[in-house]
Amino acid sequence: MEIKFAEVSDAPIIHDLMIKAFMEYKDEVPPSSALEETVQSVLIALKAGEQGLISYVDNQPVGMVRF
Repeated sequence: MEIKFAEVSDAPIIHDLMIKAFMEYKDEVPPSSALEETVQSVLIALKAGEQGLISYVDNQPVGMVRF
């Protein structure tokens, strides 16, 4: 496993992983606001100073965290 700091250009990867992770909670009450995020909202957050880490296994993204 490799863990890398996210770049602004990684917004689509972060969004994809986040949506996959939270889809199982789509019918919860209240639903997770993560499912309302877009690639654009992730991009804006990263440009505004938010940071993230992406974990890779065999060069494939498998997990992420935003902070």
